[in-house]
Amino acid sequence: MEAAVLSGMSILPDDAEDERMYDQASLILADYGFRRYEISNYARCGFESRHNLKYWRYLPYLGFGAAAHSFFEGRRWANEENVTTYIEQINAGLSPMDFQEKMSIETCKAEYCFLALRLDDGLSATEYKRRFGMDFYIEYAAAITAITQKGWGEIDGERFRLTPRV
Repeated sequence: MEAAVLSGMSILPDDAEDERMYDQASLILADYGFRRYEISNYARCGFESRHNLKYWRYLPYLGFGAAAHSFFEGRRWANEENVTTYIEQINAGLSPMDFQEKMSIETCKAEYCFLALRLDDGLSATEYKRRFGMDFYIEYAAAITAITQKGWGEIDGERFRLTPRV
């Protein structure tokens, strides 16, 4: 495909055409019972990707095997990517962990926000307060105001979500 585009044999749509195609696809999908539940995904009710929702809802996950990633209690880590090296480390009684980080509270809050905002349901201020002990609407007042004034976000009770315009 890249070669066809570079040679001029295939032409990619410009941003305006891309947006029109997305809007049309959204209408067609809705006609067939699909709803947008996440910025880039549609599904029929009950068939949403549980795998992706775990990430977007900032829930813990444990990965097992070569190149597996995990997230638990403010820590993130990944195992050795090379399968042979991974097996050798396991057989030698060594940890196969290749990378780990303890995330700061600021990183956790920022990640929680941008991941929750991927979802059509948006971010729960109640859940934010439960996790971080802070009022989301006070802590992010300036950003919320700027986003809502541009029509990119909306407040619906205790939830803040991005609009389809984003």
